[in-house]
Amino acid sequence: MKIALIQCPAWGRQNPPLALSMLSAYLKSQGKEVYNFDLNNRLFCRVKAEDKLLWQLSNEEFWEDKQKVLKFASDYKELIDDCINEVLQTDAAIIGFSIFNSSKEFSLLMAKEIKDKALDKIIIFGGPHCFPHVQGLQIIQEECVDVMVIGEGEVTLDALVSQVESLGRVNFCEGAWVKKQDRVIDYGNRALISELNKLPFADFTDFALDSYGESHR
Repeated sequence: MKIALIQCPAWGRQNPPLALSMLSAYLKSQGKEVYNFDLNNRLFCRVKAEDKLLWQLSNEEFWEDKQKVLKFASDYKELIDDCINEVLQTDAAIIGFSIFNSSKEFSLLMAKEIKDKALDKIIIFGGPHCFPHVQGLQIIQEECVDVMVIGEGEVTLDALVSQVESLGRVNFCEGAWVKKQDRVIDYGNRALISELNKLPFADFTDFALDSYGESHR
């Protein structure tokens, strides 16, 4: 089963996104085929010089403003469409997004665009901003979001992918909220991973390592 993982703006770019790298390593260790897309870094490297300033921490609120994100996405529509097409060309049945306060709006925009082009894709959101006490309750109500992972993502995401592969759907999965027929089902919390040293090392093979860091600002 193929899965694509996407990091949207805005996020730090001193190094590749660790969340995607850890998830990718674990999924691959379980026999899954994973494709990583760092749209955050890709856009930074290609936008106009004056727009690179938006990645400064002082401009974090820009990315939390839906209208400003829509305008930015419109300005760079061709670059974003290219990334969406690359994601769809992987033929991944599941597409996951890592969500923070600064990447939520852009991730929702991308998820909606993907659903418009391929309604059958299963969109999964996970990350710090998906916790119920943050904005999880609002995010799962978005039409473009099918599943939300709460807490550590490695084991839960692997279980979700395995269920879709074997059943064609999500049946029961601890650590996930699943939307079914306009209802949201909370399958409860998954126990934390007790032996972290058994996790594989982060996998950075999908990232252009020389494109990160201050020298590219």
